[in-house]
Amino acid sequence: MPDQRMPNGMNRLTRDSLPGSGGAWKLFYFMLFVFFVFILTYVGLVFGYKNFLKARIQTTSQEIESLVATDPIHGKQDEFLTFQSQLISLKSLLDKRGSSLKVLKLLENRTTPKIYYTNLSFSLSERRVELQGNAPSYETFAEQLAAYAQMKEVERYEVGTARVKEAGRVNFTVVLYFTAQALAI
Repeated sequence: MPDQRMPNGMNRLTRDSLPGSGGAWKLFYFMLFVFFVFILTYVGLVFGYKNFLKARIQTTSQEIESLVATDPIHGKQDEFLTFQSQLISLKSLLDKRGSSLKVLKLLENRTTPKIYYTNLSFSLSERRVELQGNAPSYETFAEQLAAYAQMKEVERYEVGTARVKEAGRVNFTVVLYFTAQALAI
């Protein structure tokens, strides 16, 4: 019987001709390529973009500092805040001290225009106000004492001193004692 073999070249199947052969290597090469792309991207971000962002932040900070330096109210914000807190404290103190405000209003309404006060001491517990001031003459001082006597809010008053000083002006000290109703809040 004749040899029915086929030539040697036909019996052999090459690896490349088999379907699915070498696919694992192709996948491996593709994954290796993707891995290197990720590595290059990471290195680029860490060494390139990070430095770029730092430089950009530094530039922006310098621009802000230069703008702040040209600001005419720079540094005055702390002064303003201090002043504002002092005003708030003063308002709360004045709100708590309604009696002293009443006394000041009473004195303002009943003081002769020619008289001015140089010192005022107020004691709420004693309902007492000590006034030191100046009058142009004894007559004006007497008018002021009469005004104190007519005030229904004043129980009594005491004259401490009354002396003629420079240019005929009278320096005086008067203590006023107010009624409890006058100082009630």
